[in-house]
Amino acid sequence: MKGKITISSPTCGNSDKCVQIQIKDQASRIRFVDVKISYETFARALMGLSEQSCDLTVRGIDHVGKNKITEPFSFQVDADIFKRKDLAIKRCEELDLMGCWIYSKYFDSQSSFTINERGETIAHTTRYRFEE
Repeated sequence: MKGKITISSPTCGNSDKCVQIQIKDQASRIRFVDVKISYETFARALMGLSEQSCDLTVRGIDHVGKNKITEPFSFQVDADIFKRKDLAIKRCEELDLMGCWIYSKYFDSQSSFTINERGETIAHTTRYRFEE
């Protein structure tokens, strides 16, 4: 398995300084491990004192190692300019319930909606899934 690691120094609440370590799976492109650790504890770990305590967040572990397949997806939306975004999001939520694909609900770019040659409003987004 291949991945990427990022080590940064953000402010970790209450103006405390900490080290943040993130691990991202290359195949699924999921950042599945997020570690926050104090400077002092990080320094001890670097100097060889193993198994230091830290705050750990894990997510998307069921997709790690799988390939993320992403493709564009377009569909017709029957609504005026003020309702089309809400209707497009609702349609994506309905499609999510069917399984297989996960649909992006982002419709704030200039290219999110177009009018085709028949005057119909077409919504444009992406969908993705994970494969072994």
